[in-house]
Order: sequence, then structure tokens, then C-alpha cells
Amino acid sequence: HLPQVAPALPHKEEWLHWAGIMGMTPNKQPILEKIAANEWALLACNGMGVALTPIAAQQLARQVLSSL
Repeated sequence: HLPQVAPALPHKEEWLHWAGIMGMTPNKQPILEKIAANEWALLACNGMGVALTPIAAQQLARQVLSSL
């Protein structure tokens, strides 16, 4: 949605910077596991979070439902 509101936003040059933590794994596979009774973890998408999130979320949902 950013292109639609971009003209109204000040300081466009600030969009060129990103800060955050990227989780990496040696085998390049995200971590998806049950960490406690009602807690699951889905992390370390190795810089591919935007692309992998829908697929990983679907896998997580399947695991959660199968554990019920």
C-alpha cells in the first residue's frame, strides 16, 4: 500500500534503510517447532520471510491442528 500513500509521506530517502534482526540457519530451512505446551515457534526464514511466511504459516497451522 506504500505506493498509494508515498506522495503524502515526508522524507522519502528514509525508505532506503532497514534495520532489524534476520534469523539464519546453517541448513537454510526455517525453524518450526513446538517449544511448550501451547507455544510454537516459527523463525529464521533466512532473509526470505516475505516469500516464505504464507507457506510457513500454513505448515504451522497444520502442525498446531494435528497436535490438538
